[in-house]
Amino acid sequence: MRKILATAALATLSLGAVALPASAGAPVNGSGTVSCNETGSIKFKPGLTIPGTGPATLATKLTFAGCTGTGDGATIASGGGKGAASMSGNGCTDLQTSPPVTVTTIKWKGSKKLNTSVITNTHNESDLTGATLVLTNTGTITGSFAGSTFTEHVTTSSTVADLIAACGGKGLKGFTYSSGTFSIS
Repeated sequence: MRKILATAALATLSLGAVALPASAGAPVNGSGTVSCNETGSIKFKPGLTIPGTGPATLATKLTFAGCTGTGDGATIASGGGKGAASMSGNGCTDLQTSPPVTVTTIKWKGSKKLNTSVITNTHNESDLTGATLVLTNTGTITGSFAGSTFTEHVTTSSTVADLIAACGGKGLKGFTYSSGTFSIS
């Protein structure tokens, strides 16, 4: 009798496993558009100086909130990521004259499980004409939303005067930004 019950229980479990799709809960590559508010930070090691003293590394940390979109992008509520780049020089002007190519991995949070996106900056612009530094980056995406392009537009929390003073002093170790947008189209 025990053998019959055990066989019946095993058969029931097997049928239950067959009824579930193999990909249930597995992340997928997202497609569509995404638009989010962005905050974050950029750190330099060693700090940027005037003039530079050699190569440096750049580390980014991004946080996305208030996301909207189409397709799978409509399922995203928030996200975040970390990235890095090597810089040929750590001079403060190197950010503007030879901006680094930064590669950032983004994890999405929402009602659908999506694979990460890897964004690569292919075009960077900086605007020092106002009171704050404004950075605009565009580039390519692999993983979720592959084949799309992204645009990132952020404004530093520090004033341009403060950033320049740090460059002329002990070196600019980094900065934060509390106002920005990130979009995939």
